[in-house]
Amino acid sequence: MFELSKKYYMDAIKKGCNVSIHELAILYFEHNNYDRSKKYFIMSKNNGNLDAEHYLGVISVLKNDYDVAIYYFMNSIKNDNIESMFCLGFLYDNMNDYKNAIVYYKKAAKLNDPLKNACLCRCTSIL
Repeated sequence: MFELSKKYYMDAIKKGCNVSIHELAILYFEHNNYDRSKKYFIMSKNNGNLDAEHYLGVISVLKNDYDVAIYYFMNSIKNDNIESMFCLGFLYDNMNDYKNAIVYYKKAAKLNDPLKNACLCRCTSIL
């Protein structure tokens, strides 16, 4: 199924379908091919996809490249990406930087998303 999906996305990309770039990146991501995924998320970001930087942050975390992850999550947060706020809070939390963790958990909680309760729980566990 992977190969067939990849073929269809590649065909669509060749025809100028920019959405397929992002979908191909997700396909690679879901199959743990982070190098290929990163390549297509960067292309997707360059085509204006606002979610791409969140995924680039996640890939950076998975590769233990925390400075790069922070960079991508921060850019994603500029577009009010609540998942990036939570991930950044969680990253700071795991780095024992509780002050910054709470800042980003609270930002995410203010947006009244289903992640709100998770963010508030993380804040109370830190305090």
